[in-house]
Amino acid sequence: MKNIELLEKIKESRVSVLGLGRSNVPLVKFLLDLGVTDITVYDKKPWTELGKEAREYNEKGVKFVGGESYLDKVEGDYIFRTPGIRDDVPSIVEAVANGAVLTAEMELFFELTPARIIAITGS
Repeated sequence: MKNIELLEKIKESRVSVLGLGRSNVPLVKFLLDLGVTDITVYDKKPWTELGKEAREYNEKGVKFVGGESYLDKVEGDYIFRTPGIRDDVPSIVEAVANGAVLTAEMELFFELTPARIIAITGS
């Protein structure tokens, strides 16, 4: 799929972002700038404890699901997860079985960048 087609498809989709820590803060900004209007962020913390970016995103219409059971009902056409969230969480598995695309912030970057990618993994 060409990059512009991917971006158009995401723009018209319900997007879920799992985790809003070091990862995904820039992703949500990118999605808002792209014009995505249906974004839900899922995080263990309530949105009021996620920092100034979360407050700014809330003012722009981003919805938040928080608390211990935040992953009990994940929905969306595109689901972006942080590396710390397993892909075998039952609600994620169910969403993918129902047609959702499970991806991540870095996967989207790799898909969109025209540059050759060389990566080194590890901490």
